[in-house]
Amino acid sequence: MYAKEKMKKKNKIIAYIVGAFVVFCIFIYAISTIDSELRKLGFLPTYTPTFTQTTTPTKTPTVTLTITPTLTITLTPKPTNTSIPHPEGSSGFCNDGTYTYADNRQGACSSHGGICTYWGKGK
Repeated sequence: MYAKEKMKKKNKIIAYIVGAFVVFCIFIYAISTIDSELRKLGFLPTYTPTFTQTTTPTKTPTVTLTITPTLTITLTPKPTNTSIPHPEGSSGFCNDGTYTYADNRQGACSSHGGICTYWGKGK
């Protein structure tokens, strides 16, 4: 029942949008018609384009600039937590900087971006 009500509401919104678009189109048509009639009657100025002939410019040399980018990538190994003393009872270090106290590697740091270093319980 909820889906039908939601669909009805969506259809109403679409109908309002389509109606507003139709009104907008009618308004634009009316404005353009009034504008052209006022120009015909002389109430608004008419614009007549004028064309002037210009000489053809002589060809100028084409300059092409070529840029070759150089990309240098430096890979730095991820630091491990083996040299830093860890809290007693912890079994690993997570990628977000927290420690895990999980009994095994599986599932350790699952909500903390994964395991950075795992040393196991009692180490």
